[in-house]
Amino acid sequence: REESPPSVGSPGVGDASALLALLGTSENDGRVGRYVKSLAQSARPSKPERKSFPPSCEYFNHKSVGLSLAYESGVLDAIHLYADGVDGFTGFKGQAPWGVTLCDFEGNGEVLLSDRNRSTGKTVVEKLGEPTSKGKAGGFVFVQYDALGVKFDLESSDWENAEACVRCVSLWTVATGK
Repeated sequence: REESPPSVGSPGVGDASALLALLGTSENDGRVGRYVKSLAQSARPSKPERKSFPPSCEYFNHKSVGLSLAYESGVLDAIHLYADGVDGFTGFKGQAPWGVTLCDFEGNGEVLLSDRNRSTGKTVVEKLGEPTSKGKAGGFVFVQYDALGVKFDLESSDWENAEACVRCVSLWTVATGK
């Protein structure tokens, strides 16, 4: 069982290590823009959709690359990676931490059953061990690992489907006891 994000070879397009390194950066940090650009198919990624939640939270939704960045008081506090078609996002094409792969959907919104490389609730637990917590939010079940700063939303409304694939990965900085 892995207890920390694996180191991923040399940084490349959408590298998982580069993604995690963005947590804690400021809104104006150039690394964020370069990372988003590395995910975009076109030379210039589309402008993010911005949503504010007073008093100090702002989301930058990069729907064209499957990425949402949550800033708290101007500091990147959480990152969300989306599967194609979830909440209007195009699928995240970068590398998710721990080698997790998100669902692939057909045009009708059904999960591609032929996608054998996708991560499921079962494979996540096999890789990372028993979660700190599990539950249901927004009609979907999730597993959460507090010590790792990650939550996996699964494409299922109940726990009976061990093969439910990962539809969203949420990442945050783990507080250290300094």
